Amino acid sequence: MSASFPSVVALWRHRVTSTPDAAALHGRGPDGSWYGTTWAECDARVRALAAGLCALGIERGERCAIVCHTRVEWMLADLAILCAGAATTTVYPESTDSECHFILQHADCKVCFAEDAAQARRVLGVVPTVVQLTGRPVQGVLSLDELETRGRAWDEANPGVLQEIGDSLGPEDLATLIYTSGTTGIPKGVELTHANWVFEGDAVDKMGLISPQDRHLICLPLAHSFAKVLGLASIRGGVPTYLDGVIGDLALALQAVRPTVMAVVPRILERSRVRILEAASRGPRKRLFRWALGVGEHASSVVRRGKPVRGLLSLRFAAADRLVLQEVRNLFGGQLRALISGGAPLEAEVAEFFHSCGLLVLEGYGLTESSAASTVNRIDAFQFGTVGQPLPGVQIRIADDGEILLGGGGLMRGYHQDPEGTAEVMTEDGWLMTGDIGRLTESGHLIITDRKKDIIVTAGGKNIAPQKVENLLKARIPELEHVLLHGDRRPWCVAICTLSEGATLSVDELRPRVLEVNGELPRFEHVRDIVLVPMFTVADGTLTPTLKVKRPVVEERYATQLDALYIDDETLEAL
Repeated sequence: MSASFPSVVALWRHRVTSTPDAAALHGRGPDGSWYGTTWAECDARVRALAAGLCALGIERGERCAIVCHTRVEWMLADLAILCAGAATTTVYPESTDSECHFILQHADCKVCFAEDAAQARRVLGVVPTVVQLTGRPVQGVLSLDELETRGRAWDEANPGVLQEIGDSLGPEDLATLIYTSGTTGIPKGVELTHANWVFEGDAVDKMGLISPQDRHLICLPLAHSFAKVLGLASIRGGVPTYLDGVIGDLALALQAVRPTVMAVVPRILERSRVRILEAASRGPRKRLFRWALGVGEHASSVVRRGKPVRGLLSLRFAAADRLVLQEVRNLFGGQLRALISGGAPLEAEVAEFFHSCGLLVLEGYGLTESSAASTVNRIDAFQFGTVGQPLPGVQIRIADDGEILLGGGGLMRGYHQDPEGTAEVMTEDGWLMTGDIGRLTESGHLIITDRKKDIIVTAGGKNIAPQKVENLLKARIPELEHVLLHGDRRPWCVAICTLSEGATLSVDELRPRVLEVNGELPRFEHVRDIVLVPMFTVADGTLTPTLKVKRPVVEERYATQLDALYIDDETLEAL
């Protein structure tokens, strides 16, 4: 698939000149109210900020960081960095000081855009220049307005230079440096080029997932490649986009924006499903809800077989929808055509539940190393339990050991300053080794069964895919927030569990429910016992900023409790 533009800057210029007065980026002001901009208004600020970076002495290829939640200023800063010929290094605002400083120093960042005073203070002195995006800047820090003022003066004194910089950028120039979450070790900086992002934008545009008629809400962190693709796709398609990374206010954002399309991580859907079912079970209309959901499940099964809903079922579904199911969709604003799920595995039962309520969830898959989006289910070709079909231009190959290999224009240039690490994940003929195990269906949909490196090998030599068991436990016991299966080189498996917010189960109450799930598993995958621990968080180091469990950290932290579940029986077996 040939690229439409030589760089993201060229793509941006095309959007601005094609639809200058169309609705562009929307954000929330200090008082919480929403405001909108046009593409031309965005470009004026991007140009001023880019010129401001040039005034600071930023040169082509140098890195500038952004430490900020998802908001309009994030995208403006990112575009300005690219238009100045530099590359963006993304940092999660929830990252620890040590993680943040490591990234800034490893990437050799010259400028850091910090969201507020608190973020500015912790990066001050780590990079030469700090620009504060919101609020009154702390001492020694530039405000966004000050940078724009400098930029307009520089641009006037250097006519045509910004245009020349943009014109000189090509497909292989570095655009973004995104550091992996670091679930197993030190984060690695993934180098993504202008060609990578243009490829992703073209692929999404070709599929027609979003259009200028949509209202697109981005609530995920733009520091992650998944959300970066969404932002780039909005620019490529000229889609009105609302940015709000305050997850705690998501319900308010959904009601205010009433999006027609948005992306989420699976945990948002899992939590929503639990709360909906809990509320329905306690309410006076619980029998009506169960009936309506049953009708929805029947209709969903018919649709998934490729048949129309007709006759009596059609009438029953219309009644169920009017009385109950529409209320579920209204929780998400009531206008969604589809939700796109990514970033972690989604249990098929969750997607089936929402489809029964008339809300389509399209699961996708990709790695930071493949520019995030490699496969996705389509509105007209979805299969729950799969991560969809390849994007246009993406190739998939299954290795002899079941590992998924990816090819195409989204593959990274390599790990920053780490040729050995790059060689470990790239085959000699240029395929990316994902570390995921999976298979392709006859229709070309990809099914992921587990992580290659996460395979548990018990003392008896049995291979166990932990995600399968973990997802089943969370599906059967909705009060569980996280489940981590443990049993490598042990005689059997146990699980470390955390409860969802508000759940009050004790170990004695939870243990029999966990053991009951064993009936759905082969004997060697049975969970013999559990350790119930406090909720995992990013702050305590047990979760990555993208909410993935850091398996080695958790297992080391609770090693004593885990050992206690084995000691008696292991001693007896040894005797």
